Amino acid sequence: MKIHAKLVGLAALSFSGAASSEPSPVRFPVEQPVALAARVALLEQKLHALEQRSKALEKVAITRDAGGAYQLVANGARVRIAPDGTVSVDPPPPRPVEDPCDPPFTVDLKGIRSIKPECLKVPACDPPFTVDKRGVRAIKPECAKATPCDPPYAIDPQGRRVPKPECL
Repeated sequence: MKIHAKLVGLAALSFSGAASSEPSPVRFPVEQPVALAARVALLEQKLHALEQRSKALEKVAITRDAGGAYQLVANGARVRIAPDGTVSVDPPPPRPVEDPCDPPFTVDLKGIRSIKPECLKVPACDPPFTVDKRGVRAIKPECAKATPCDPPYAIDPQGRRVPKPECL
């Protein structure tokens, strides 16, 4: 029997190193299975998602009226719960229509910007002139102003410019 106790003690001593209660050494940061930068990026992404959820929850408002009714407002929609338990829902206001000309250009694969054809709508008299092939400006006929003060002067018999009295 004494031999049996000696074998058990010897076995316990031989396996004591493997069955140690000490934790394994910390593998930081060199021996990490995932790069430290990747772990930081993942944590930042999770933090950003939590911040967005927190902001969304801050926009939710639950209020109680004097009559005992509750009102929940979230994303512009309004839910009202009356004291008798009836529920009424006001839908959120309509979103503004997106402007198809924001931005007014498209970018091709080479990075060249081109104006969208539907965004080329400009007033007829903006600019009020045209430029021909020689570079000479000409006033558009539909944009020619027929006001009495255009030009604001008249030429007298001696060839001098005299301001028109109605334009003063």
